[in-house]
Amino acid sequence: MRSRCLVAVVDLQLDQKKYSEAEQTIREIEALEAAQSSPDRARLALCSRQLGTALLSSGRKTEAMQAFPQAAALSEPGFRPPS
Repeated sequence: MRSRCLVAVVDLQLDQKKYSEAEQTIREIEALEAAQSSPDRARLALCSRQLGTALLSSGRKTEAMQAFPQAAALSEPGFRPPS
């Protein structure tokens, strides 16, 4: 539940151009999800995309270009409809 709320906080931070804060919040979400027995891959994919956006917007293009493929890789199984 906490990580879901933090995703909304990241949206606000990105809207307010608080990229460093957004990166910190994303790292917190990643840690919370990693601690779960079954991490939410869709949430992790969204966070990777948001991280890429924050990094790109703060001028860290090389790091951003690493986050975007990670988001894509997490998205495929994370957003696949249940069987």
